[in-house]
Amino acid sequence: NNLSKVVHMLNDKSSDQVQGFSRYFSALANQSMAAVWLTDIDIDGKNNTILLQGSTYQAEKTAVFLQQLHHEKAFQGRSFAKLSMTQSEHDENLLNFIINTTDATLEQDSHD
Repeated sequence: NNLSKVVHMLNDKSSDQVQGFSRYFSALANQSMAAVWLTDIDIDGKNNTILLQGSTYQAEKTAVFLQQLHHEKAFQGRSFAKLSMTQSEHDENLLNFIINTTDATLEQDSHD
């Protein structure tokens, strides 16, 4: 029932609703790179997903950025489920990327 879901959510000290989203922004700021910049950050607390969009002139730097995010506590336990890169329509040397994250524990629960 809905009441038990709300009680569970409030008791879950690790949920985004309790901790807030600032931890993600702090982690992203800690791992900022001059060669990779974010243009959109979408944190969906209800579905427990994060979408990052950005651009780079050096595709390999996106992989380095993702590796660095894994060292941040806010991103531990999450997997980067999808990375797509496309060439910019305005600059042939610029690559736009989209990264979707999911909570690995949710994926495991749905497969059990």
